[in-house]
Amino acid sequence: HDRVAAPVGPIVETSPLTPRTGYGRTKLRGEEILAERATREGYSWTVLRLPTVYGPGQKPDGLFDQLIKRAEGGSLLGRLDWPGRTSIVHVDDVAAAMIELAGRPDAAGEVFCIASDESLTVGDLARGIGAAIGRPVQPIAIPGLLVAIARWIVWNRAIAAMVPASGRLAFWRLSLIISDGFWFDTKKFRRVYTRPLKSLQEGLRSLK
Repeated sequence: HDRVAAPVGPIVETSPLTPRTGYGRTKLRGEEILAERATREGYSWTVLRLPTVYGPGQKPDGLFDQLIKRAEGGSLLGRLDWPGRTSIVHVDDVAAAMIELAGRPDAAGEVFCIASDESLTVGDLARGIGAAIGRPVQPIAIPGLLVAIARWIVWNRAIAAMVPASGRLAFWRLSLIISDGFWFDTKKFRRVYTRPLKSLQEGLRSLK
C-alpha cells in the first residue's frame, strides 16, 4: 500500500494500491503472482500486508535504526516531533500471525493489514525509543504552518515529478513522517487474530 494523495484516514485492505517505490511494486507483483497461480497449482493463499517491522534483526538503516542512532547522538532531526502516524509491528507478532493464519480456513483467500494496536506518530516512536535506550528525547514542536506547507509539498504531484531520481527516496520518506503515510486500520485482522500484540514499550525490550 502507498499513497499518492494527502491521507484521509488509515489504510484498509481495499485502499488503492499505488506503490511509489520499486520495493512496493515488487510486493504488489508478488501478490498478483500468488493469486494467478493458486487455482492452476491447487493452493490457497493468505496475504499479510506489513507496516514497519521492528525487533531483533530489524532492517539496517530502517526507521527504528535511524531513530535509535539519532537518539544516541542527540540529533536535531531526531528531536523534531514528526506528526505522521505510522503503524508498526514486532517481528515476533508477525511470525506468530503468519503461522496461525496459514492454518485458518477463514483466512484463506483473504488480505489483512496487520499492525500493533497502537496509533503512534513518528514523534511518539522517537520518544519511546529514547526512553528505552536511556537517552530521553526532548521533543521540538514543528509549527503548524510549516507542517501544512510540508504536507502540501510532498503531496503535490507536479513537485514530486520534478524531484531528481537521487532525491526521490528522501522525498517519499518525508511524506511518511510529516503525514499519515503508513497508518493501518487493523479491524479486519483483529477480528480473526485475537492474541495480544506487543506494545512499543514491550517490543523495545527485545532490542536491549
